[in-house]
Amino acid sequence: MAALGSVSSAAVSSSYDVFLNFRGKDTRNNFTAFLNQALKNCGINVFMDTVGLSTGDEIGPTLLRALQSSRISIVVLSENYAGSKWCLMELAQIVQCQRSNGQKVLPIFYHVDPSDIRQPTGRFEEPFEKHEIKFGRDTIDSWREALRVVGNFNGVIVDQNMDQAEVVDRVVKKVLNELVPNSKFEELMQMVKTFKEFVINSSKRITSLHIYAGDDHISSRS
Repeated sequence: MAALGSVSSAAVSSSYDVFLNFRGKDTRNNFTAFLNQALKNCGINVFMDTVGLSTGDEIGPTLLRALQSSRISIVVLSENYAGSKWCLMELAQIVQCQRSNGQKVLPIFYHVDPSDIRQPTGRFEEPFEKHEIKFGRDTIDSWREALRVVGNFNGVIVDQNMDQAEVVDRVVKKVLNELVPNSKFEELMQMVKTFKEFVINSSKRITSLHIYAGDDHISSRS
């Protein structure tokens, strides 16, 4: 990506191109991790909290600055999302940034129905009863409103039968379309295709190696 430089150079005022908002227990080690790596491989400057920068009942200053200075926030809405006060605090800030400075927001409905986000039900409704005891009605109402707003944005739906590699590819293309001038878009698309082919070929080689090792092990016992 050295020839193109960081995509974020197109917006000097932004520290990051993309801020990832997600529930760690649901997607940190699968979908969000894959997405984070795919975006970075295209030269996109991504902020993903992997160490828990927030403590107490407030968003940590480093995380807050990253969120506020990002051009796009990707919100990965998953089954246990609403159970995290951090996810909801960040989401409220994301909506505030979207309204005040036009930050782009891309929701990803990961194994959840968008209608359950717009009008919280089931797993998205139950946590609010516990949150309200600690944070009060006004805060909870602001979190509910943030969910409703983001739930009505056009996003990407991921069901359990979909190929996650294909979904990640679609999301990366959407992000690049927002960030990159048309003159460089095709070049970056070729990079995405090359990376995808590399991952597929690597997976095939690993599978072949396992099969070979297995056959060798059987032969040695014969």
